[in-house]
Amino acid sequence: MFDCVSGALSSFNINGCILADDMGLGKTLQSITLLYTLLRQGFDGKAMVRKAIIVTPTSLVSNWEAEISKWVGERVKLVALCESTRDDVVSGIESFINPRSNIQVLIVSYETFRMHSSKFSNAGSCDLLICDEAHRLKNDQTLTNRALASLACKTPGSAIRDSNAKMI
Repeated sequence: MFDCVSGALSSFNINGCILADDMGLGKTLQSITLLYTLLRQGFDGKAMVRKAIIVTPTSLVSNWEAEISKWVGERVKLVALCESTRDDVVSGIESFINPRSNIQVLIVSYETFRMHSSKFSNAGSCDLLICDEAHRLKNDQTLTNRALASLACKTPGSAIRDSNAKMI
């Protein structure tokens, strides 16, 4: 998984990976482990990822926040936009994309990302994209899929068809 996301396999034209195990086998924990590793180190000893976005169904935003807090605690600075007012969403996104911000991870719903995708158009606003329940992206003509595809990100993903998958 690290090799696929880090670019170690770029000579094979591989950027990103898909986790498609059955429910309950640790896809979220694997994703958090990879996220934390990339936020801390790379091939040159420096962090490979500075900013990561986790896009998930609305009902799972709080779950992702709780799981990251459980496994890495305060070592990762994050903002989770769940059941927020429009002003809170805009403020959270602006804090995340601010180059001076220490916020490393944004957890956001598919719908919220789609509505505010233009705010992520600058290079450097995202180095890693994690899409939970990525079966929602199997139709590449949807507005959500197009918004995610337009994200300038080091690890672009592709549409998948597995209902138990996480795309990284």
